[in-house]
Amino acid sequence: MKVEKAGFKATTRTGLEIQVQQSRREDVDLQLGNVTETIEVAASALSLQTENATLGTVIDNKRIVEMPLNGRNYLQLVSLAPNVSFGFPSAGQAGSRQGGIRADQGISSGGQRAQFNRFTLYGIENTDPNFNT
Repeated sequence: MKVEKAGFKATTRTGLEIQVQQSRREDVDLQLGNVTETIEVAASALSLQTENATLGTVIDNKRIVEMPLNGRNYLQLVSLAPNVSFGFPSAGQAGSRQGGIRADQGISSGGQRAQFNRFTLYGIENTDPNFNT
């Protein structure tokens, strides 16, 4: 994080961690100085996977154990993956057909509709054929 104001030295903070849906306040003391001082930060970009279009996210055990999941519903962990929307109602009559909490899990990835998802379990198709849930 970099903070600057005319007539003060630029101040930087490193090591700040912001989690998903978290708000954080960070107070900064500015010292008198000149704004023309600069600090350059260099980082390498993540390499693109060009072999296929597969995306995946691994959520480590520590985050699973420490995450305050409502009712220990493991499907809430999907919201930790980038480019995933979670928590909206599922498709049509799926609730009355499937029952339980699994019918109430609306998951959308990559900006597509929830009905366009495909699910596998141990490599075997696990998608409801009527509602794609």
